[in-house]
Amino acid sequence: MDDKNTARARSVVSDNKITDSEKKKRKKHVIIFLVVLGIITVVTVLSLYLLSLLDNQKTDDPKSMYSDDVHSYIFEDPHYGLDVTTVPEYMERDRTLNYTFKGETQSIEDVGGYGKDIVFFKKYFDTAIAGDYEKYNTFFTDHYYESNDPKNQFAPQMIYDINIEKLDETSESGTLRYKYNVWYKIYRNDGTFRNDIYGESYKKLYFELVDTDDGIKIDRITYYKKAQ
Repeated sequence: MDDKNTARARSVVSDNKITDSEKKKRKKHVIIFLVVLGIITVVTVLSLYLLSLLDNQKTDDPKSMYSDDVHSYIFEDPHYGLDVTTVPEYMERDRTLNYTFKGETQSIEDVGGYGKDIVFFKKYFDTAIAGDYEKYNTFFTDHYYESNDPKNQFAPQMIYDINIEKLDETSESGTLRYKYNVWYKIYRNDGTFRNDIYGESYKKLYFELVDTDDGIKIDRITYYKKAQ
């Protein structure tokens, strides 16, 4: 009897040791899983943050025509009768036109003495700031409207930090074509003019202007493709 009891006791102790060992292994596996999960979470968050930065500073080739696709951004309420000069926070911002060509940047307040393409950009932004959508619609070629609809309406836009970088100027069959990078910010963006940017962020755009019989017009606006 004693031998049987002793054997049974040893078996119980052995089983307890196995159970404790299994518990330790399971605990170790849980810890490893949580550590790996934490690392994956951190890497994912950092990747999304870096992609958002690259999205605002992308410099690759143009990809697709500019469009008014709907986004899930939260915009300010539009004020169609707004006089932007009555908003001191906006008036304190840099509202000059910053023009870059061959690595040199100038801040332009008076476009007199500059080429007609620069004069056109001044009118373009003044019109958007005024919320004059009917005049705005006259700034585009028929080719542009083959892929884009005219604006129905938009509120006055508090546009600032305007940057225009001239890339090239060419002559095609006697027609001058101008190529630019363009980016700017909108204070209290209401989404009626640009619903593809939110807050006071920006997206760099590629503009092509052509010199027509009716003056300078926009023939193409494209986004830049996202970094791969």
